[in-house]
Amino acid sequence: MTNLMRRTESDWWRNTWSELADMRKQMDRFFDGGTLATADWVPSVDTSETDSEYRIRAALPDVKKEDVRVTLEDGLLCLRGERRARKEERHEKFHRLELQEGAFSRSFTMPIDADPDKVSAKYENGMLELSIGRSSAPKVAGRTITVK
Repeated sequence: MTNLMRRTESDWWRNTWSELADMRKQMDRFFDGGTLATADWVPSVDTSETDSEYRIRAALPDVKKEDVRVTLEDGLLCLRGERRARKEERHEKFHRLELQEGAFSRSFTMPIDADPDKVSAKYENGMLELSIGRSSAPKVAGRTITVK
């Protein structure tokens, strides 16, 4: 088969970079922007920091507080839980169902200056708020954080 269009070197580079960009997007989706996500659904999170702490806010609509678990082990902060299935109403006719159900999991690598003894979690109105204090001396420890 004969190629009807002549390819220039710049076309080759443009195609190569485009393919690499596509592969990067797929890897980002797989690793969820730097965190490994393995679950039925992945909650959206906001991460921020101040001079004294790191903050993570996770949107967990329709998730009960008792169905949320936060752990810290070997420098990895893990959010896990489950959104239970809704009861179907016989008289209700659904046109679209976009809220996913089932287990969720998000993991974050703790920064080197994060203090594992200064981690707290609060859950209110479908938002999980984590506060991770900063330390001048790096520490390594594991524990379960109580969600209030």
